[in-house]
Amino acid sequence: MRKITLTGYQGATTLEPMNWDYEDLSIQEFLVCAYQRAKQLDDMRNL
Repeated sequence: MRKITLTGYQGATTLEPMNWDYEDLSIQEFLVCAYQRAKQLDDMRNL
């Protein structure tokens, strides 16, 4: 992420390995998980 940030790129970025556990989550649990991961990604972009 640091290398991407250094380029000045400000567009959308996603990092999501395959996660087979999504089907076991309720929609609320999925949204909490998705939000937490988005925050982590944002934090990595701002290093």
